Amino acid sequence: MQTANRVMTAVLGLLIAAVGLLAVGEAVRALTGMAPGPLDADTLNAAVAESRWSDPVYAYLAAGLVVAGLILVWVELRPRRPATLPVGARDRSRTVDLVLERRGLERRLAHLIEQDPDVVSAQVKVGRFRTRLVLAILPMADGRAVQREARAAAEAEWAQLGLRWRLRTRSSIIRSKRRVR
Repeated sequence: MQTANRVMTAVLGLLIAAVGLLAVGEAVRALTGMAPGPLDADTLNAAVAESRWSDPVYAYLAAGLVVAGLILVWVELRPRRPATLPVGARDRSRTVDLVLERRGLERRLAHLIEQDPDVVSAQVKVGRFRTRLVLAILPMADGRAVQREARAAAEAEWAQLGLRWRLRTRSSIIRSKRRVR
């Protein structure tokens, strides 16, 4: 369903952008006194008697449609975090590839990192190209040491699971006032 939803949104965005481009072209032609283009302004004006393509409101509206359509297309086609991550080396002889759910892996890594007594809480976001760790630590803890330990724990778990690509992490520290568990 998600794939169908993304395709329909992309098609809708392209349609809106195309209609907006036609309208912008027609408005520019009317403003400059050129002959009508693919949309005949006279026929459309007959349908909407008080409307005129030379009115700047229509040019702004058409430009807004183009921008809205392009934004919809960009939002739908930009890369997103994967839902599943492939496990093990790629083997063409197997008919089934093993995968891990991204959210389950995030929870597992966060729980593993939270085992450190200096870590109050951990938030892990696994993406296509990097993994982000946000660590809330105790005020007296050594931030760099905690970051190193968290990265080492995440890398060890990553290697044990046998995920196909290399783990690239970025981590940040938040100082917490007290332990919340």
